[in-house]
Amino acid sequence: MSEPSKSRSHSATVDPAPEKSGWLLKQSHSIIRIFRRKFVVLENKHLFIYSDEHKKALKAVLNFDQVPSQVSISSSDPCKVIISFVGNTIVLKGKKEEIFGWEKSISASIQRSRPDKMVAGLTSVKKFWKFFYLTEPEFRKTAETGDLMLFKGKSTISGALRGILSSEFDHIAVIYILNGYIYLFESARSTGVVLTSWDEFINRNWNEMYLRVGYRKLLIERNERFLETAHEFIVENEGKPYKLMKFLGSGAEGFFCSELVAEFYRKTGVFYMSTPAKKFMPKHFVGMDMKIIQGELDLLKDIRFK
Repeated sequence: MSEPSKSRSHSATVDPAPEKSGWLLKQSHSIIRIFRRKFVVLENKHLFIYSDEHKKALKAVLNFDQVPSQVSISSSDPCKVIISFVGNTIVLKGKKEEIFGWEKSISASIQRSRPDKMVAGLTSVKKFWKFFYLTEPEFRKTAETGDLMLFKGKSTISGALRGILSSEFDHIAVIYILNGYIYLFESARSTGVVLTSWDEFINRNWNEMYLRVGYRKLLIERNERFLETAHEFIVENEGKPYKLMKFLGSGAEGFFCSELVAEFYRKTGVFYMSTPAKKFMPKHFVGMDMKIIQGELDLLKDIRFK
């Protein structure tokens, strides 16, 4: 293996301050259209709706660059603002003065957007606004060593594993940049612990094996120590066997997929060393409440390949 890769020049930059944020009531999409209190954030031409101000659970997101949208005050109730997009609506409710302010800010954000960048096939996904999307070319531009990948397989085995683990995803991997190329460092049933080329993943259409491919950026300073430790960990563990930890004893050699990623984060100083890697399952890498020493995992985004 070559020398550890240096962090790319496109390292994550600090996002601008939210254009607007606060508590509003959001109308549900269920048969009984009740309103529930949500924390709403408008920033960078995105409308995010969270369950609370800690932003641990994303309930909906609209990227105005991807989805043509309109906004207006309800004609029947000036305390409601309606965001309309490709046959769907999001209805928010608050005090009259608040709602007028939200309508003005959302309108300005929509006017600055470029919906010609709409992701192909996005609106065919059921309730697509519940997921945060980026295109595969966008992923290539942002991927860095230490970022996280999550996979939801189509196979019967993958579905059974998700049921056993009570998880939305059945496989995870960590990204490693080697000589400018993207690799997935993973522990898989068929290969054991390997580096998988992202180019090969795309060229062989392996993405078609999955219902979802998720991505979470690790927001951290990728200094020389971090990169060298990452490189050493990969060299030390590449080639080890796959271990389905739920059924094998703790003394069994090898790694389950989430155990490998957790151990990578432990060795690079992201997780506490006192927390055993074997305790981590794929579901633990989905939420926003992980105990991290340094840095943080950004919102989960679904990669669109077409």
